[in-house]
Amino acid sequence: MIRRTSREWLSDEVPAEPAPGLSWEDIAVLHDALLRLAPPCRELLLALYFDPEKPSYAEIAARFDRPVGGIGPMRGRCLQRMRGLLDEGSP
Repeated sequence: MIRRTSREWLSDEVPAEPAPGLSWEDIAVLHDALLRLAPPCRELLLALYFDPEKPSYAEIAARFDRPVGGIGPMRGRCLQRMRGLLDEGSP
């Protein structure tokens, strides 16, 4: 869902309604969690899910000066950290 809605979030226009399945509160929670991530994870997740150019793993690996095979495990660790941040904020 993040990939599908990222194109809408990165446009200059603010949609009247949030993406299907997300509320404005959900979007704010995701945004806050992304801001709380350490820069390497934040930048990786933004590149993977929010970059309108949709870079390949090879392009992202070059950007982060990592081997292509290291992007998937890094992604997994970053998503786990993101889940932890989201869990901290849930009631």
